[in-house]
Amino acid sequence: MSVFGRCSVWLLSALLLFLSLWSGFAVSVHFYWAAVVFGALFLLGTYDFFQLRHTLWRNYPIIAHFRWLLEDLPPYLRQ
Repeated sequence: MSVFGRCSVWLLSALLLFLSLWSGFAVSVHFYWAAVVFGALFLLGTYDFFQLRHTLWRNYPIIAHFRWLLEDLPPYLRQ
């Protein structure tokens, strides 16, 4: 699998951050709320990509967090 396939969510968040910033400037200031969300995802992906502790985070930025969230969720659903 290529790097673009593994990092597609991170790259998509960067693209959506750019588009929401542009839309906030050109269309309406309400698009800046989307820029805050996509900016946070982009920063999380950037941290994941360059950190050295967790290989799963480095290989799959952003997606690995959802994997760990879904691993912790079943005990609460069984109750």
